[in-house]
Amino acid sequence: MAADQLIDEHPLHPAAHPHRDWPFRRSRTARYGIAIALVLLAFALRYWIFGTQDHRFVFIFFVPAAMVAAWYGGMAPGLLATAAGLMLGDYFFLSDHEALGLVREGERVAIGLYAVTTTLCVMLFENLHNHIRRVEHALERALHHHHKPHPDIPSGPASPH
Repeated sequence: MAADQLIDEHPLHPAAHPHRDWPFRRSRTARYGIAIALVLLAFALRYWIFGTQDHRFVFIFFVPAAMVAAWYGGMAPGLLATAAGLMLGDYFFLSDHEALGLVREGERVAIGLYAVTTTLCVMLFENLHNHIRRVEHALERALHHHHKPHPDIPSGPASPH
Protein backbone atom coordinates (compact mmCIF):
# COMPACT_ATOMS: atom_id res chain seq x y z
CA MET A 1 0.00 0.00 0.00
CA ALA A 2 1.39 3.40 -0.93
CA ALA A 3 2.26 5.88 1.81
CA ASP A 4 -0.07 8.52 0.34
CA GLN A 5 -2.99 6.09 0.47
CA LEU A 6 -2.27 5.31 4.14
CA ILE A 7 -2.14 9.02 4.92
CA ASP A 8 -5.44 9.70 3.11
CA GLU A 9 -7.13 6.87 5.01
CA HIS A 10 -5.77 7.94 8.42
CA PRO A 11 -8.73 8.71 10.76
CA LEU A 12 -7.37 12.18 11.57
CA HIS A 13 -6.89 13.18 7.93
CA PRO A 14 -9.57 15.71 6.84
CA ALA A 15 -10.42 13.69 3.73
CA ALA A 16 -11.43 10.80 6.02
CA HIS A 17 -13.85 13.03 7.95
CA PRO A 18 -17.45 13.50 6.83
CA HIS A 19 -17.40 16.99 8.43
CA ARG A 20 -14.90 18.58 6.04
CA ASP A 21 -17.16 21.39 4.89
CA TRP A 22 -19.95 20.45 7.19
CA PRO A 23 -22.78 21.49 7.14
CA PHE A 24 -22.31 23.32 3.85
CA ARG A 25 -21.54 20.22 1.81
CA ARG A 26 -25.23 19.41 2.07
CA SER A 27 -27.54 21.01 -0.46
CA ARG A 28 -29.41 24.15 0.49
CA THR A 29 -32.68 22.32 -0.19
CA ALA A 30 -31.74 19.54 2.22
CA ARG A 31 -30.62 21.93 4.96
CA TYR A 32 -33.75 24.11 4.82
CA GLY A 33 -36.05 21.17 4.11
CA ILE A 34 -34.85 19.37 7.24
CA ALA A 35 -35.34 22.56 9.27
CA ILE A 36 -38.95 22.91 8.13
CA ALA A 37 -39.62 19.18 8.56
CA LEU A 38 -38.28 19.29 12.12
CA VAL A 39 -40.49 22.25 13.02
CA LEU A 40 -43.54 20.52 11.55
CA LEU A 41 -42.69 17.35 13.49
CA ALA A 42 -42.28 19.40 16.68
CA PHE A 43 -45.64 21.07 16.01
CA ALA A 44 -47.35 17.71 15.43
CA LEU A 45 -45.88 16.21 18.61
CA ARG A 46 -46.83 19.24 20.70
CA TYR A 47 -50.34 19.25 19.26
CA TRP A 48 -50.79 15.49 19.70
CA ILE A 49 -49.58 15.45 23.31
CA PHE A 50 -51.03 18.69 24.67
CA GLY A 51 -53.58 19.94 22.13
CA THR A 52 -54.39 23.62 21.83
CA GLN A 53 -56.17 23.99 25.16
CA ASP A 54 -53.14 23.41 27.37
CA HIS A 55 -51.05 26.59 27.37
CA ARG A 56 -48.14 25.06 29.27
CA PHE A 57 -44.97 23.98 27.53
CA VAL A 58 -45.78 26.02 24.46
CA PHE A 59 -42.30 25.92 22.91
CA ILE A 60 -40.93 22.72 24.48
CA PHE A 61 -40.69 20.75 21.23
CA PHE A 62 -39.53 23.66 19.09
CA VAL A 63 -36.22 24.09 20.97
CA PRO A 64 -34.78 20.68 19.99
CA ALA A 65 -36.13 21.15 16.45
CA ALA A 66 -34.13 24.36 16.08
CA MET A 67 -31.05 22.79 17.66
CA VAL A 68 -31.07 19.82 15.29
CA ALA A 69 -31.74 22.15 12.35
CA ALA A 70 -28.69 24.23 13.34
CA TRP A 71 -26.54 21.13 13.81
CA TYR A 72 -27.60 19.67 10.47
CA GLY A 73 -27.90 22.78 8.34
CA GLY A 74 -26.02 25.63 9.97
CA MET A 75 -27.03 28.98 11.38
CA ALA A 76 -29.60 30.15 8.80
CA PRO A 77 -31.72 26.96 8.87
CA GLY A 78 -31.45 26.99 12.67
CA LEU A 79 -32.73 30.57 12.83
CA LEU A 80 -35.49 29.70 10.36
CA ALA A 81 -36.57 26.83 12.63
CA THR A 82 -36.41 29.17 15.63
CA ALA A 83 -38.64 31.77 13.96
CA ALA A 84 -41.08 29.18 12.59
CA GLY A 85 -41.36 27.56 16.01
CA LEU A 86 -42.00 30.94 17.60
CA MET A 87 -44.75 31.79 15.11
CA LEU A 88 -46.46 28.38 15.31
CA GLY A 89 -46.21 28.24 19.09
CA ASP A 90 -47.55 31.75 19.46
CA TYR A 91 -50.42 31.30 17.04
CA PHE A 92 -51.60 27.83 18.05
CA PHE A 93 -50.55 27.22 21.65
CA LEU A 94 -50.51 30.52 23.53
CA SER A 95 -53.77 31.82 24.91
CA ASP A 96 -55.97 33.82 22.59
CA HIS A 97 -54.69 37.32 21.81
CA GLU A 98 -54.62 39.53 18.78
CA ALA A 99 -51.62 39.49 16.48
CA LEU A 100 -49.09 42.00 17.80
CA GLY A 101 -51.52 42.62 20.67
CA LEU A 102 -50.95 42.48 24.37
CA VAL A 103 -49.86 39.21 25.91
CA ARG A 104 -49.84 38.25 29.56
CA GLU A 105 -46.68 38.38 31.64
CA GLY A 106 -46.20 34.58 31.65
CA GLU A 107 -46.54 34.41 27.90
CA ARG A 108 -44.09 37.24 27.43
CA VAL A 109 -41.58 35.39 29.61
CA ALA A 110 -42.14 32.15 27.66
CA ILE A 111 -41.63 33.93 24.33
CA GLY A 112 -38.50 35.70 25.59
CA LEU A 113 -36.97 32.56 27.11
CA TYR A 114 -37.65 30.56 23.96
CA ALA A 115 -36.23 33.23 21.66
CA VAL A 116 -33.08 33.83 23.73
CA THR A 117 -32.38 30.17 24.56
CA THR A 118 -32.95 28.85 21.06
CA THR A 119 -31.01 31.64 19.36
CA LEU A 120 -28.12 31.04 21.77
CA CYS A 121 -28.15 27.31 20.96
CA VAL A 122 -28.15 28.04 17.22
CA MET A 123 -25.23 30.45 17.63
CA LEU A 124 -23.29 27.89 19.70
CA PHE A 125 -23.77 25.25 17.02
CA GLU A 126 -22.51 27.69 14.40
CA ASN A 127 -19.50 28.42 16.59
CA LEU A 128 -18.89 24.67 16.91
CA HIS A 129 -19.08 24.29 13.10
CA ASN A 130 -16.55 27.09 12.67
CA HIS A 131 -14.14 25.47 15.14
CA ILE A 132 -14.49 22.07 13.47
CA ARG A 133 -13.74 23.61 10.07
CA ARG A 134 -10.70 25.50 11.41
CA VAL A 135 -9.26 22.42 13.12
CA GLU A 136 -9.76 20.28 10.04
CA HIS A 137 -8.19 22.85 7.73
CA ALA A 138 -5.25 23.24 10.13
CA LEU A 139 -4.85 19.46 10.24
CA GLU A 140 -4.96 19.32 6.45
CA ARG A 141 -2.27 22.02 6.19
CA ALA A 142 -0.13 20.27 8.82
CA LEU A 143 -0.39 16.89 7.10
CA HIS A 144 0.32 18.46 3.72
CA HIS A 145 3.32 20.35 5.12
CA HIS A 146 4.59 17.27 6.97
CA HIS A 147 4.66 15.10 3.84
CA LYS A 148 6.20 17.66 1.52
CA PRO A 149 9.83 16.90 0.78
CA HIS A 150 12.18 19.46 2.24
CA PRO A 151 14.18 21.23 -0.53
CA ASP A 152 17.53 20.70 1.29
CA ILE A 153 17.03 16.96 1.84
CA PRO A 154 17.55 14.66 -1.13
CA SER A 155 14.55 12.47 -1.83
CA GLY A 156 16.45 9.50 -3.31
CA PRO A 157 18.88 7.10 -1.70
CA ALA A 158 22.21 8.57 -0.69
CA SER A 159 24.99 7.83 -3.16
CA PRO A 160 28.17 6.39 -1.64
CA HIS A 161 31.30 8.51 -2.22
